[in-house]
Amino acid sequence: MHPSGDMHKLLLDECYQECGASKNLLEYFEGHGTGTKVGDLEELKAITLAFCKDRKSPLLIGSVKSNIGHTEGASGLCAIIKVIISMETGFIPPNLHYNNPREGVESLMNGQLKVVTEKVPWTGNLVGVSSLGLGGANAHIILQRNQKQKVNDGAPAGSVPFIIVASGRTEEAVDVILKNFESHPVNAEFVHLMHDLQSTEIVGHKYRGYTLLTQDGSN
Repeated sequence: MHPSGDMHKLLLDECYQECGASKNLLEYFEGHGTGTKVGDLEELKAITLAFCKDRKSPLLIGSVKSNIGHTEGASGLCAIIKVIISMETGFIPPNLHYNNPREGVESLMNGQLKVVTEKVPWTGNLVGVSSLGLGGANAHIILQRNQKQKVNDGAPAGSVPFIIVASGRTEEAVDVILKNFESHPVNAEFVHLMHDLQSTEIVGHKYRGYTLLTQDGSN
């Protein structure tokens, strides 16, 4: 069983119409891209029919699976994470192991679609992300870049030292978190995210092992 290109095109058409988003403004398309002979062909067919008719420049495409493999049920989330990191860093990362356009895919041959094979500067705002499931399930999300600039490049206000909350089931887990903080500039958003994470009950994260506590003794 494989996804239907016709049904995926229908989903794309309806999605952009309902959201009022212009397909011509799409900067990049993060595809499902499993590497299967039929599945990829159907997906590329849908992307071409949905986006390439009135485009004046190639639509950049790619799939995080070329970098990390197929993560099964988490593959859609991994694709979204890739796009968000791309937006934050200002670059679209290259796909691995792509050398020549696939024979029989006219849009790849004529340049309507272009697989990202080198680090590309981010210039637009809209990105489409597709995830196709076994049996023909289709999902698509439109992401828009946040234009709001960080205050003071994300650094916390003031110079008063503060405690960073970190928790792990092993000493190594805590050490990884702390080294991550040490190797990057202090970012108020990341600190806030870590605090929220540790204040939430996490399935499988037992109250044992190694924990740094806040001043009042809570984790």
